[in-house]
Formats: sequence, C-alpha cells, structure tokens
Amino acid sequence: MIVLDQENRIFTLHTQNTTYQMKADQYNVLLHTYYGAKIDNCDLSVLVQCGERSFTPNPNEAGSNRNYSLDVVPQEYSTCGVGDFRLPAIELELANGSHTADMRYEGFRLEKGKYALEGLPGFYSAKEEAETLVIMLRDAAAQVVMLMYGKEASNRKQEVDRQHHTIPNQRRQRPKDKHRGNVYNLLFRH
Repeated sequence: MIVLDQENRIFTLHTQNTTYQMKADQYNVLLHTYYGAKIDNCDLSVLVQCGERSFTPNPNEAGSNRNYSLDVVPQEYSTCGVGDFRLPAIELELANGSHTADMRYEGFRLEKGKYALEGLPGFYSAKEEAETLVIMLRDAAAQVVMLMYGKEASNRKQEVDRQHHTIPNQRRQRPKDKHRGNVYNLLFRH
C-alpha cells in the first residue's frame, strides 16, 4: 500500500512486513526518513537530526540557518558538487565541464500496476495487484529530470518494494552531456 500525505509531502510505502518513507523537505530535498519493520502511518522526519556541525556547508536557500546541511541530512538520492561530500548516487558530466548535480523534488504521480524494466527480470502482477509511486527530481541548472520509481505489490504472497531510477533522454540535452550513476542503494534486499 502506498500512502501519500500531500500536504506534508510524505510518501510511505508499506508491504506486509516493512515500511519505507520519504519526505520532500522545505528546500525540496527528498529525504529518506525510514526503512524497517512495518509501522503505522506517521511523519518519521522527526528522526532526522539537524544541528550545527562544524565544516559542513549549508545551501544558499537555507540562508544563515547553520542547522541544515546537505552533507548530513539523509538524502534519498545524494548528488555531487552542492555541499554533500559523501559518495554521490549520481554524477552529471555536462558539456560545459560541470559535474554538479542538484536534484530537487518537483512532483509525483501514482500509477496503477508495476513499471517494466526492458530486458530485465521482474515480478509480474495484474494491474490491480500493484501500484507504482513515481517521484520527479529536477536539476534546474542542467535541465535534467530524474524519475524515481518505488513499487509496492498488494499481492501479499510477495514481499516486494523496489526502487529504480532513470533519467529520460530529452531532446534539449546537449550531445556531450553524460549521466553516470553509482547506485549503492541496497535497501531492498529481501
């Protein structure tokens, strides 16, 4: 079951035994707030501990708020070149030589059924047995959109929740732009 709290921009995916939750914060950064044993619906972003930390930059939109840094908040999809010094999940190589990626929450859609990964194995279900949450992230400067797919099967014979990330090829992208991903997301190993 996928539970959406649109007012607070909280996305919760429940399977029979687990809960996975994300939240778009006040700066449109998609935060990873929880993955673990199944729990009731609530805002688990209270588990995110912000506080002033030495030598960690804060984004421009945070102003003088030294309690917020991309280097320490639990981002759902970390990027490079904007103040997060951890290993990035994605790195853009743009024609202008930039490697900066600043993927921010833009919106979501909920789809019936499961998405297909062409040429890859997957679990199969009828359209009414699964739903897919698609979250759109955008880098405004590079004009790149990334789609994050989170799926949940309501067929209780299978304990399935999975993530997939894709950057659709857009005509306005310059021919020398490249996208590399270092996907170290091991959250869905069941």
